This record gives sequence, structure tokens and C-alpha cells, in this order.
Amino acid sequence: MKFNIEHLAKLARLDLNEEEKEKFASEVKKILDFVAQLNEADTTGVEPVAHAINISDVKRSDEAKNHAAESLKDELLKAAPQKQGDFIKVKSVFEK
Repeated sequence: MKFNIEHLAKLARLDLNEEEKEKFASEVKKILDFVAQLNEADTTGVEPVAHAINISDVKRSDEAKNHAAESLKDELLKAAPQKQGDFIKVKSVFEK
């Protein structure tokens, strides 16, 4: 597979000197040769997978919980470190 190391460096926003261009060109060639070797493998009858092992996500059910607005407000106020009346007290973010 042909590639242009200057074009790849430009796409990656890399400023390479001549020595680095030769080094990276060699490394990219090795990678592309390995990918070409992988493409030659016979994969007929092999199902595509997302993971090498059989795993699945554990998910909770997406259910709406019915909270009364007043009880939710009371729960939040109980959890607040400082409160003033029906409000949560926080540090000032503006200088006076």
C-alpha cells in the first residue's frame, strides 16, 4: 500500500525532520504490512464480535419513580449541609 509520509504528518499536525520522516515511514509501512497480512486470513464462517470474550452490560431498568415534589424538596433540604428557610445556603461567588 502506498502512502505519503508528508501528507500523514500534515494530517496529524506533526512537524517532522528528515530523520523522523524516515523512521515513521518505516514504522507505518510495518503496520500496513501487518494489516495486509491480517486481511489475508480466512474468516469465512466467523461471526463478527465486539469483544474477544462473551460479555454483556448489566443495566438497570429505566423506570420513572413517582416522588411528590414536597417530599423530594424535604429530602434535599435534609441532605444539605447548611440551609436557610426553604433554601440551601452556599458560599458567595461574588465579591461584595
